[in-house]
Amino acid sequence: MFHNDIVEKFNFIIVDIKKEEYKSTESNLTSYKAIFILKGNMSLRVKEIREGTDLIKYSYYFLNSNNNIIYGWDNAPHHDNINTFPHHKHIKNNSSIEESSVRNLSDVLEILKKYFEKL
Repeated sequence: MFHNDIVEKFNFIIVDIKKEEYKSTESNLTSYKAIFILKGNMSLRVKEIREGTDLIKYSYYFLNSNNNIIYGWDNAPHHDNINTFPHHKHIKNNSSIEESSVRNLSDVLEILKKYFEKL
């Protein structure tokens, strides 16, 4: 498991991890993909690419039990009108795009911790 420390820290919302995939290349790039099964049969789709220890590309999508997007965070460079470009947040199946302070998986799980505390 690639994110052992983070998963342990948030084990009260992470129920299981499915389809975990870790790949490393000779050019010092690593990719990580997984589906975190969360409380309430919700999920978090995780994709990361690192160069050495630097996180250079990410997407984290929080889906409800019907696989509809509640929130999504990524740094794909396609919303250059956002002040936090390329970092941005998708809301409810892309009905709106907002600025985002999220930069990694830990940031996302802190937000989801607050989300679940409100339920």
